[in-house]
Amino acid sequence: MLENNIDIRDITAVNPILCTIPFNQVLVDELGNVNLCCGSHIKNMSPVAGNLFSEDAKRIWNNEVYKTFRQSFTDGSLRYCNEKSCSALANKQSPEARLLLHTLEEIRCDEHLSKSNYSSFSDSPDTFDGTLTGMPTRLYLGIDPSCNLKCPSCRDALFIDKSGTERLDTLYGNLRSITPGIEFLELDGSGDVFASKWYNKFLRDFPVSDFPNLKEIKFRSNAVLWNRKNWYRIHPTFRAKKIHACISIDAATESTYEVVRGDSFQTLMENMYFVRELLENGELESISIVMIYRKSNYHEIPVFIQLGKELKADTIIINPLQAWAQSAYSINGTFEDEAIHHPSHPEHHRLKQLIDENNIRYGNDGDTFIDFAW
Repeated sequence: MLENNIDIRDITAVNPILCTIPFNQVLVDELGNVNLCCGSHIKNMSPVAGNLFSEDAKRIWNNEVYKTFRQSFTDGSLRYCNEKSCSALANKQSPEARLLLHTLEEIRCDEHLSKSNYSSFSDSPDTFDGTLTGMPTRLYLGIDPSCNLKCPSCRDALFIDKSGTERLDTLYGNLRSITPGIEFLELDGSGDVFASKWYNKFLRDFPVSDFPNLKEIKFRSNAVLWNRKNWYRIHPTFRAKKIHACISIDAATESTYEVVRGDSFQTLMENMYFVRELLENGELESISIVMIYRKSNYHEIPVFIQLGKELKADTIIINPLQAWAQSAYSINGTFEDEAIHHPSHPEHHRLKQLIDENNIRYGNDGDTFIDFAW
Protein backbone atom coordinates (compact mmCIF):
# COMPACT_ATOMS: atom_id res chain seq x y z
CA MET A 1 0.00 0.00 0.00
CA LEU A 2 1.36 3.39 -0.98
CA GLU A 3 1.56 5.85 1.88
CA ASN A 4 -0.36 9.08 1.44
CA ASN A 5 -0.34 12.25 3.46
CA ILE A 6 -4.10 12.48 3.89
CA ASP A 7 -5.51 15.29 6.00
CA ILE A 8 -9.25 14.83 6.55
CA ARG A 9 -9.69 16.98 9.64
CA ASP A 10 -11.43 19.88 7.92
CA ILE A 11 -14.38 18.49 5.98
CA THR A 12 -17.47 20.56 5.34
CA ALA A 13 -20.37 18.42 4.15
CA VAL A 14 -21.84 19.96 1.00
CA ASN A 15 -23.61 18.65 -2.08
CA PRO A 16 -21.79 16.00 -4.11
CA ILE A 17 -20.02 17.12 -7.27
CA LEU A 18 -18.33 14.38 -9.29
CA CYS A 19 -15.28 14.63 -11.57
CA THR A 20 -14.86 12.51 -14.68
CA ILE A 21 -11.13 11.90 -14.05
CA PRO A 22 -11.22 9.55 -11.00
CA PHE A 23 -14.49 7.97 -12.12
CA ASN A 24 -13.64 7.32 -15.76
CA GLN A 25 -9.98 7.90 -16.59
CA VAL A 26 -6.57 6.36 -15.94
CA LEU A 27 -3.43 8.45 -16.37
CA VAL A 28 -0.11 6.57 -16.71
CA ASP A 29 3.28 8.32 -16.62
CA GLU A 30 6.77 7.31 -17.73
CA LEU A 31 7.53 5.76 -14.34
CA GLY A 32 4.56 3.43 -14.71
CA ASN A 33 2.62 5.35 -12.06
CA VAL A 34 -1.17 5.41 -12.28
CA ASN A 35 -2.06 8.96 -11.28
CA LEU A 36 -5.33 10.13 -9.78
CA CYS A 37 -5.05 13.37 -11.75
CA CYS A 38 -2.37 15.85 -12.81
CA GLY A 39 0.05 16.07 -9.88
CA SER A 40 -0.31 19.84 -9.56
CA HIS A 41 -4.08 19.43 -9.13
CA ILE A 42 -3.74 17.27 -6.00
CA LYS A 43 -3.16 18.36 -2.40
CA ASN A 44 -3.12 16.58 0.97
CA MET A 45 -2.33 13.21 -0.60
CA SER A 46 0.00 11.61 -3.11
CA PRO A 47 -1.31 11.76 -6.70
CA VAL A 48 -0.06 8.20 -7.28
CA ALA A 49 -2.57 5.37 -6.86
CA GLY A 50 -0.27 2.51 -7.87
CA ASN A 51 2.44 1.38 -10.27
CA LEU A 52 2.03 -0.81 -13.33
CA PHE A 53 5.48 -2.36 -13.06
CA SER A 54 4.38 -4.12 -9.89
CA GLU A 55 0.56 -4.14 -9.92
CA ASP A 56 -2.30 -4.92 -12.27
CA ALA A 57 -4.36 -1.94 -13.47
CA LYS A 58 -7.68 -3.54 -12.57
CA ARG A 59 -6.59 -3.99 -8.95
CA ILE A 60 -5.29 -0.40 -8.74
CA TRP A 61 -8.56 1.00 -10.14
CA ASN A 62 -10.52 0.14 -6.99
CA ASN A 63 -7.79 0.25 -4.36
CA GLU A 64 -8.02 2.30 -1.15
CA VAL A 65 -6.26 5.31 -2.66
CA TYR A 66 -8.73 5.60 -5.53
CA LYS A 67 -11.72 4.96 -3.25
CA THR A 68 -10.61 7.63 -0.78
CA PHE A 69 -10.10 10.16 -3.57
CA ARG A 70 -13.52 9.46 -5.12
CA GLN A 71 -15.26 9.91 -1.78
CA SER A 72 -13.91 13.46 -1.57
CA PHE A 73 -16.20 14.24 -4.51
CA THR A 74 -19.23 12.36 -3.26
CA ASP A 75 -19.09 14.07 0.13
CA GLY A 76 -18.65 17.41 -1.65
CA SER A 77 -15.53 18.41 0.28
CA LEU A 78 -13.09 18.19 -2.68
CA ARG A 79 -10.45 18.13 0.05
CA TYR A 80 -7.72 16.68 -2.17
CA CYS A 81 -8.20 19.07 -5.10
CA ASN A 82 -6.17 22.22 -5.70
CA GLU A 83 -8.46 24.91 -7.06
CA LYS A 84 -5.46 27.14 -7.76
CA SER A 85 -4.34 24.84 -10.58
CA CYS A 86 -7.56 23.03 -11.60
CA SER A 87 -9.65 25.28 -13.85
CA ALA A 88 -12.70 23.01 -13.53
CA LEU A 89 -12.68 23.35 -9.74
CA ALA A 90 -12.00 27.08 -9.90
CA ASN A 91 -15.16 27.38 -12.03
CA LYS A 92 -17.28 24.86 -10.14
CA GLN A 93 -20.15 27.33 -9.83
CA SER A 94 -20.34 27.70 -13.62
CA PRO A 95 -21.72 24.65 -15.50
CA GLU A 96 -20.44 26.07 -18.81
CA ALA A 97 -16.84 26.27 -17.56
CA ARG A 98 -16.57 23.17 -15.36
CA LEU A 99 -16.85 20.57 -18.12
CA LEU A 100 -15.29 17.80 -16.01
CA LEU A 101 -17.49 18.31 -12.94
CA HIS A 102 -21.13 17.27 -12.61
CA THR A 103 -23.73 17.58 -9.87
CA LEU A 104 -25.84 14.58 -8.92
CA GLU A 105 -28.87 16.21 -10.53
CA GLU A 106 -26.98 16.76 -13.79
CA ILE A 107 -25.87 13.12 -13.81
CA ARG A 108 -29.36 11.76 -13.20
CA CYS A 109 -30.86 13.99 -15.93
CA ASP A 110 -28.31 13.06 -18.59
CA GLU A 111 -28.73 9.68 -20.29
CA HIS A 112 -25.03 9.23 -21.04
CA LEU A 113 -23.78 10.36 -17.61
CA SER A 114 -26.39 8.32 -15.75
CA LYS A 115 -25.18 5.13 -17.48
CA SER A 116 -21.50 5.87 -16.92
CA ASN A 117 -19.35 4.96 -13.92
CA TYR A 118 -21.10 7.74 -12.02
CA SER A 119 -23.99 5.29 -11.61
CA SER A 120 -22.06 3.42 -8.92
CA PHE A 121 -22.71 6.45 -6.74
CA SER A 122 -25.90 7.93 -8.18
CA ASP A 123 -27.78 4.61 -7.90
CA SER A 124 -26.70 3.97 -4.29
CA PRO A 125 -25.36 7.18 -2.73
CA ASP A 126 -25.91 6.06 0.87
CA THR A 127 -23.75 2.94 0.58
CA PHE A 128 -21.08 4.14 -1.87
CA ASP A 129 -17.56 3.46 -0.54
CA GLY A 130 -15.60 4.64 -3.58
CA THR A 131 -15.76 1.31 -5.43
CA LEU A 132 -16.82 1.38 -9.08
CA THR A 133 -18.53 -1.56 -10.79
CA GLY A 134 -17.30 -0.43 -14.20
CA MET A 135 -13.80 -0.12 -15.59
CA PRO A 136 -12.28 3.15 -16.89
CA THR A 137 -13.37 4.36 -20.31
CA ARG A 138 -10.55 6.86 -20.89
CA LEU A 139 -6.82 6.11 -20.94
CA TYR A 140 -3.99 8.64 -21.04
CA LEU A 141 -0.54 7.26 -21.80
CA GLY A 142 2.51 9.42 -21.17
CA ILE A 143 4.90 6.52 -20.82
CA ASP A 144 7.87 7.17 -23.11
CA PRO A 145 9.84 10.45 -22.88
CA SER A 146 11.73 9.65 -26.10
CA CYS A 147 11.63 12.72 -28.32
CA ASN A 148 13.37 14.00 -31.43
CA LEU A 149 13.51 17.53 -29.95
CA LYS A 150 15.01 19.05 -26.80
CA CYS A 151 12.71 22.01 -26.26
CA PRO A 152 14.00 24.09 -23.32
CA SER A 153 10.48 24.34 -21.89
CA CYS A 154 10.48 20.54 -21.45
CA ARG A 155 14.04 19.21 -21.10
CA ASP A 156 17.71 20.15 -21.26
CA ALA A 157 18.98 17.27 -23.39
CA LEU A 158 17.90 15.08 -26.27
CA PHE A 159 16.57 11.72 -25.09
CA ILE A 160 15.65 8.70 -27.18
CA ASP A 161 15.42 5.35 -25.43
CA LYS A 162 17.58 3.04 -27.51
CA SER A 163 17.08 0.01 -25.29
CA GLY A 164 14.62 -2.70 -26.13
CA THR A 165 10.86 -2.54 -25.63
CA GLU A 166 10.73 -5.08 -22.78
CA ARG A 167 10.29 -2.49 -20.02
CA LEU A 168 7.20 -0.92 -21.59
CA ASP A 169 5.96 -4.34 -22.68
CA THR A 170 5.83 -5.22 -18.97
CA LEU A 171 3.91 -2.04 -18.20
CA TYR A 172 1.44 -2.68 -21.00
CA GLY A 173 0.98 -6.28 -19.87
CA ASN A 174 -0.34 -5.02 -16.53
CA LEU A 175 -2.53 -2.48 -18.30
CA ARG A 176 -4.37 -4.95 -20.52
CA SER A 177 -6.90 -5.87 -17.82
CA ILE A 178 -8.63 -2.50 -18.36
CA THR A 179 -8.14 -1.87 -22.10
CA PRO A 180 -11.37 -3.67 -23.17
CA GLY A 181 -13.42 -0.87 -21.62
CA ILE A 182 -11.42 2.01 -23.10
CA GLU A 183 -13.39 4.22 -25.48
CA PHE A 184 -10.98 7.18 -25.60
CA LEU A 185 -7.18 6.84 -25.82
CA GLU A 186 -4.67 9.68 -25.53
CA LEU A 187 -0.94 9.38 -26.27
CA ASP A 188 1.79 10.54 -25.62
CA GLY A 189 2.32 13.71 -23.59
CA SER A 190 5.71 12.63 -22.32
CA GLY A 191 7.64 12.53 -25.60
CA ASP A 192 6.80 12.07 -29.29
CA VAL A 193 5.18 8.87 -30.52
CA PHE A 194 7.11 8.88 -33.80
CA ALA A 195 10.45 9.01 -31.93
CA SER A 196 9.60 6.09 -29.65
CA LYS A 197 10.71 2.56 -30.47
CA TRP A 198 7.91 1.12 -28.32
CA TYR A 199 5.19 3.30 -29.86
CA ASN A 200 6.38 2.54 -33.39
CA LYS A 201 5.84 -1.15 -32.62
CA PHE A 202 2.54 -0.52 -30.79
CA LEU A 203 1.11 1.58 -33.63
CA ARG A 204 2.36 -0.67 -36.43
CA ASP A 205 1.06 -3.85 -34.77
CA PHE A 206 -1.85 -2.23 -32.96
CA PRO A 207 -3.49 -4.84 -30.68
CA VAL A 208 -7.01 -4.50 -32.06
CA SER A 209 -8.48 -7.22 -29.83
CA ASP A 210 -7.27 -5.39 -26.70
CA PHE A 211 -9.42 -2.35 -27.55
CA PRO A 212 -12.81 -3.65 -28.75
CA ASN A 213 -14.64 -0.48 -27.64
CA LEU A 214 -12.12 2.15 -28.75
CA LYS A 215 -13.81 5.02 -30.60
CA GLU A 216 -11.60 8.10 -30.33
CA ILE A 217 -7.89 8.89 -30.04
CA LYS A 218 -6.04 12.06 -29.10
CA PHE A 219 -2.68 11.87 -30.84
CA ARG A 220 -0.01 14.23 -29.46
CA SER A 221 3.08 15.08 -31.48
CA ASN A 222 5.50 17.87 -32.40
CA ALA A 223 4.86 16.86 -36.06
CA VAL A 224 8.52 17.03 -37.13
CA LEU A 225 8.35 13.28 -37.84
CA TRP A 226 4.68 13.23 -38.84
CA ASN A 227 5.23 12.68 -42.55
CA ARG A 228 3.33 10.56 -45.04
CA LYS A 229 5.65 7.56 -44.68
CA ASN A 230 5.43 7.40 -40.89
CA TRP A 231 1.68 7.97 -40.85
CA TYR A 232 0.84 5.14 -43.20
CA ARG A 233 3.03 2.73 -41.26
CA ILE A 234 0.37 2.90 -38.53
CA HIS A 235 -2.13 0.03 -38.40
CA PRO A 236 -5.21 0.84 -40.53
CA THR A 237 -7.61 -0.05 -37.70
CA PHE A 238 -5.95 2.58 -35.50
CA ARG A 239 -6.09 5.16 -38.28
CA ALA A 240 -9.78 4.40 -38.87
CA LYS A 241 -10.77 5.72 -35.43
CA LYS A 242 -11.79 9.32 -34.79
CA ILE A 243 -8.37 10.89 -34.33
CA HIS A 244 -7.81 14.32 -32.82
CA ALA A 245 -4.33 15.67 -33.61
CA CYS A 246 -2.79 17.85 -30.90
CA ILE A 247 0.44 19.38 -32.15
CA SER A 248 2.89 21.38 -30.06
CA ILE A 249 4.61 24.06 -32.16
CA ASP A 250 5.49 27.07 -29.94
CA ALA A 251 6.31 29.42 -32.83
CA ALA A 252 5.00 30.87 -36.07
CA THR A 253 8.23 31.82 -37.84
CA GLU A 254 11.49 30.10 -38.72
CA SER A 255 13.66 32.36 -36.56
CA THR A 256 11.65 31.86 -33.38
CA TYR A 257 11.19 28.14 -34.03
CA GLU A 258 14.96 27.81 -34.15
CA VAL A 259 15.21 29.41 -30.69
CA VAL A 260 12.44 27.48 -28.93
CA ARG A 261 12.65 24.19 -30.85
CA GLY A 262 16.05 24.04 -32.57
CA ASP A 263 14.79 22.17 -35.63
CA SER A 264 13.66 22.78 -39.20
CA PHE A 265 10.61 25.02 -39.51
CA GLN A 266 10.40 24.08 -43.19
CA THR A 267 10.09 20.38 -42.33
CA LEU A 268 7.50 21.19 -39.69
CA MET A 269 5.34 23.18 -42.09
CA GLU A 270 5.57 20.53 -44.82
CA ASN A 271 4.26 18.01 -42.31
CA MET A 272 1.61 20.39 -40.98
CA TYR A 273 0.20 20.81 -44.48
CA PHE A 274 0.11 17.01 -44.73
CA VAL A 275 -1.76 16.87 -41.41
CA ARG A 276 -4.20 19.46 -42.75
CA GLU A 277 -4.64 17.27 -45.83
CA LEU A 278 -5.54 14.35 -43.56
CA LEU A 279 -8.21 16.53 -41.95
CA GLU A 280 -9.60 17.61 -45.31
CA ASN A 281 -9.70 13.98 -46.48
CA GLY A 282 -11.58 12.89 -43.36
CA GLU A 283 -8.67 10.88 -41.93
CA LEU A 284 -8.52 13.18 -38.91
CA GLU A 285 -11.42 14.42 -36.82
CA SER A 286 -9.76 17.65 -35.67
CA ILE A 287 -6.52 19.56 -35.27
CA SER A 288 -5.37 21.62 -32.32
CA ILE A 289 -2.04 23.41 -32.07
CA VAL A 290 -0.20 24.47 -28.92
CA MET A 291 2.05 27.37 -27.97
CA ILE A 292 3.72 27.55 -24.57
CA TYR A 293 4.49 31.24 -24.47
CA ARG A 294 7.40 32.94 -22.72
CA LYS A 295 9.70 35.91 -23.31
CA SER A 296 11.31 34.17 -26.29
CA ASN A 297 8.12 33.77 -28.32
CA TYR A 298 5.18 35.74 -26.84
CA HIS A 299 5.44 38.37 -29.60
CA GLU A 300 4.26 35.75 -32.10
CA ILE A 301 0.96 34.97 -30.36
CA PRO A 302 -1.17 36.91 -32.90
CA VAL A 303 0.68 35.35 -35.87
CA PHE A 304 0.37 31.93 -34.22
CA ILE A 305 -3.40 32.34 -34.13
CA GLN A 306 -3.41 33.17 -37.83
CA LEU A 307 -1.24 30.13 -38.52
CA GLY A 308 -3.69 27.93 -36.65
CA LYS A 309 -6.57 29.21 -38.75
CA GLU A 310 -4.58 28.58 -41.93
CA LEU A 311 -3.99 25.00 -40.77
CA LYS A 312 -7.73 24.64 -40.03
CA ALA A 313 -7.15 24.05 -36.33
CA ASP A 314 -10.42 24.09 -34.43
CA THR A 315 -8.59 24.81 -31.16
CA ILE A 316 -5.51 26.96 -30.57
CA ILE A 317 -3.98 26.47 -27.13
CA ILE A 318 -1.85 29.33 -25.80
CA ASN A 319 -0.66 28.68 -22.26
CA PRO A 320 2.14 30.15 -20.15
CA LEU A 321 5.47 28.52 -19.43
CA GLN A 322 5.51 26.19 -16.42
CA ALA A 323 8.44 25.56 -14.09
CA TRP A 324 8.91 21.88 -14.90
CA ALA A 325 11.86 20.59 -12.85
CA GLN A 326 13.36 18.81 -15.88
CA SER A 327 13.15 21.83 -18.22
CA ALA A 328 16.31 23.60 -19.35
CA TYR A 329 14.93 26.87 -17.98
CA SER A 330 14.58 25.40 -14.49
CA ILE A 331 17.92 23.61 -14.61
CA ASN A 332 19.96 26.55 -15.85
CA GLY A 333 18.15 29.11 -13.72
CA THR A 334 16.54 31.17 -16.51
CA PHE A 335 12.89 30.34 -15.80
CA GLU A 336 12.12 33.66 -14.09
CA ASP A 337 13.67 35.54 -17.01
CA GLU A 338 11.43 33.65 -19.47
CA ALA A 339 8.24 33.71 -17.34
CA ILE A 340 6.84 36.89 -18.85
CA HIS A 341 3.33 35.97 -17.69
CA HIS A 342 4.34 36.74 -14.12
CA PRO A 343 3.16 40.26 -13.18
CA SER A 344 6.54 40.86 -11.55
CA HIS A 345 8.41 40.28 -14.84
CA PRO A 346 9.96 43.55 -16.12
CA GLU A 347 8.39 43.02 -19.57
CA HIS A 348 4.99 41.80 -18.39
CA HIS A 349 3.40 45.10 -19.44
CA ARG A 350 4.46 44.42 -23.03
CA LEU A 351 2.72 41.05 -22.99
CA LYS A 352 -0.41 42.64 -21.58
CA GLN A 353 -0.30 45.38 -24.20
CA LEU A 354 0.02 42.82 -27.01
CA ILE A 355 -2.90 40.80 -25.65
CA ASP A 356 -5.09 43.88 -25.29
CA GLU A 357 -4.21 45.42 -28.66
CA ASN A 358 -4.96 42.16 -30.46
CA ASN A 359 -8.05 41.40 -28.35
CA ILE A 360 -6.81 37.92 -27.51
CA ARG A 361 -9.28 36.24 -25.17
CA TYR A 362 -10.32 32.81 -23.99
CA GLY A 363 -13.26 31.72 -26.12
CA ASN A 364 -14.51 31.44 -29.69
CA ASP A 365 -12.90 33.43 -32.47
CA GLY A 366 -15.09 32.65 -35.43
CA ASP A 367 -14.86 28.90 -36.07
CA THR A 368 -11.77 28.59 -33.87
CA PHE A 369 -11.64 28.20 -30.12
CA ILE A 370 -8.80 30.11 -28.44
CA ASP A 371 -7.73 28.39 -25.22
CA PHE A 372 -5.72 31.27 -23.81
CA ALA A 373 -4.48 31.40 -20.23
CA TRP A 374 -2.37 33.87 -18.30
